[in-house]
Amino acid sequence: MMENNLGRVHSIETFGTVDGPGIRFVVFMQGCPLKCMYCHNRDTWEVNAGNLTNVDDLVAEIKRYIPYIESSNGGVTVSGGEPLLQAKFVTCLFKKLQELIDKLNLVAREILTGLPVIRAFNTEKKEEKRADRKRKRER
Repeated sequence: MMENNLGRVHSIETFGTVDGPGIRFVVFMQGCPLKCMYCHNRDTWEVNAGNLTNVDDLVAEIKRYIPYIESSNGGVTVSGGEPLLQAKFVTCLFKKLQELIDKLNLVAREILTGLPVIRAFNTEKKEEKRADRKRKRER
């Protein structure tokens, strides 16, 4: 069993514009048991494929794009595959990102029905907290 801070990532998109508002950093997780007929990401189905990724390394990569994300009122989207197969990893990632980025989205499937479910975790803080985060990053 993988640790909470390790997950299988299929790929990332650093300048996504179709997976939520603004410019998005999109993380495509590896693995999906549903195998939907009209899936857009069939290459993410295999559970044991993808790159074994550390949450801290992924957060460091995302930090490089925060100016673009913030200037476009964008955020981070985690999609797949099925991200909830790696729920502990995604939870760990979101906990680390919530102090850095205002808008976090999770695109998952309802396991029982196979219907898409988009969960937007709007972690918007007051303007002063955003300014505090910006000051911390600039140090």
